[in-house]
Amino acid sequence: MAASAQERPPTSPGRDVDVTYQIAVGPKILEERWRFLAAAGRSRVDVDPRAFLIADRKTRTATMVDVAAQSALDIPMRSMGPGDLAGSVGTRLGSLEVAGLPCTEWQLQDNSGRDVIGCFTGDGIMLRARRGDRVAIQASRVSFDAQDPANFQVPPGFKRETVPRAQ
Repeated sequence: MAASAQERPPTSPGRDVDVTYQIAVGPKILEERWRFLAAAGRSRVDVDPRAFLIADRKTRTATMVDVAAQSALDIPMRSMGPGDLAGSVGTRLGSLEVAGLPCTEWQLQDNSGRDVIGCFTGDGIMLRARRGDRVAIQASRVSFDAQDPANFQVPPGFKRETVPRAQ
């Protein structure tokens, strides 16, 4: 497929989805579960059994939840963190199949200005991202089950703190 003019790829899931990713961190491969509640614009990343992150694209906030300490820290953000591709303009490269789903590869720059090749489904689910020939993150399992909104909330009774917005 020939490269086309710069366009905006879909970078936010358009429907509820539960994705397990393999993430390269140095020589290690970690597994993380990312869930998306599309209508609310929320995502949840299960880092490990003791902690998870809830991100809200509409309010531009993230909440780190420490299950063991029963606490939560609300953090304002300008982007969804290093590597954020939301709103990126890029060039279509071609098509692949990852985790049994078709996706389109896009040459993009993340919010840090670094080049990345992201592969997204037509409805905004990232299935793979690489820098050069090195795959940084790749979906290994994708499920389109409806998500329970309660999983995108801080559990009741947890102590909550807020980092103030920078002026």
